[in-house]
Amino acid sequence: MIHHLLQRLNYHFSSTADYTSEPPFHEEALRQAEEALRQLPVADNHTKAYLAKHLPRLARTLALVPPAGGAGRALELGCYMQITPFLQRLRGYTEVRGAYYGPIEATDPKTVEFS
Repeated sequence: MIHHLLQRLNYHFSSTADYTSEPPFHEEALRQAEEALRQLPVADNHTKAYLAKHLPRLARTLALVPPAGGAGRALELGCYMQITPFLQRLRGYTEVRGAYYGPIEATDPKTVEFS
């Protein structure tokens, strides 16, 4: 799964990529990701501004993630808050964990609830 995702990401970062060909994800997946991110409840204006600025990048990242398969588990490294809940909601992962750079062995559990 990681190899497949890296191939898809390489498509976008490669200087030799043929950008006239079809992108490695469906436009419907991109539309769903953008719509879902716009519905994410935010706690403050700083978070709202961050989400508005980075929404295109976050939506493309979500659209690149392959649907869950096998064990249905995902680990998001470098997460902030936007992608992690959507790995379950949009991509079908049953168990999602996130890690963000911080002090060793520190935890900061966060929960996001929305309809």
